[in-house]
Amino acid sequence: MNLKHIIATISATVSLLGLLGAGFLWGFDGPLRKSAIERWDLLAEEDVARIVSEALSEVAEDAEVDLGPCLVFFDAGHSVQDTPRGDWGEVSWLIDKRRDDCGSPLVTAVIKNHGGILHRAPLSIGDGINLPVGVQDIPYLFLVPCATYQGDGELYVSVTYPTAPDRRAPVYSPSIPFEILADRAGLCPEGTAE
Repeated sequence: MNLKHIIATISATVSLLGLLGAGFLWGFDGPLRKSAIERWDLLAEEDVARIVSEALSEVAEDAEVDLGPCLVFFDAGHSVQDTPRGDWGEVSWLIDKRRDDCGSPLVTAVIKNHGGILHRAPLSIGDGINLPVGVQDIPYLFLVPCATYQGDGELYVSVTYPTAPDRRAPVYSPSIPFEILADRAGLCPEGTAE
């Protein structure tokens, strides 16, 4: 039972009880009226309290259900190829896709280089790849931007599921160290980082 259904049930029950109470109060005179008022008070205290208590318990149970992340990255089992600036390298992530109700992911790759400068790295896979549930190795290509510097680099990705029912914060992969090599093929224009 979802929250909207629970609230609608509580609202309808309280409205119905209000109408019944109004009929008891306005439809009778004398001693019978006093008896009706007492019955209304008992009904309101016992039944409404029970109905509200049950509904709140269901809301609390629903709130405690944690669907968990759509996927998780393992701490190890990943690999990245040392790659020249301006060229494509291969990365492989070991993941556990845990849910199938998340929709398609948006994947953003980032290269951290030269004292912490972050560079977005285009990927060979597009957004919207929906993987099956289970443990799997996901290989794809990434482009080392010309703005990076030759030397040590780290690659990581963030994955978001914008259509997931619980729209969690992004899931981040571990950072994988790799070597950014010199532009040997002349792919980067003169004057870019080296």
